[in-house]
Amino acid sequence: MNLYIDDYETVANVQERFATCFPLLKIEFYSAPHQCKERSCFEQLLSPQKQIGEIRDKRNAGYLEISSGFTAASVERDFRKKFGLNVQVFRKENDSWIQTSATDQFTLKEQSDMAFHASCSIFPKYKEQCNDYDEL
Repeated sequence: MNLYIDDYETVANVQERFATCFPLLKIEFYSAPHQCKERSCFEQLLSPQKQIGEIRDKRNAGYLEISSGFTAASVERDFRKKFGLNVQVFRKENDSWIQTSATDQFTLKEQSDMAFHASCSIFPKYKEQCNDYDEL
């Protein structure tokens, strides 16, 4: 996916477009950066209603390429380097969203697969669909 970023986009709009391509993953925006394999602080979480121009220190607009083969760490780093945005990737785990900080080196596809298999174990009625997915 090519994700367009400019000052007039809202956090929610960027999150929505990311979730369209990666439905079992999400991104959250923070007021401060974090290191690789480090969790972001809840107190620094930014509102989805904020405009991108209000929360970043680099004013350039453009596209950010994100592929399922990219690691969570590289996606977070690219947001920071190219647009001055502090982003954390999350993975759906059962009924919760967890930060991927412990698995930053995993690709977005691997993160999605882990989320999918977690949902198969908690929702056994979908087990048949899960088995079909494994064969793709």
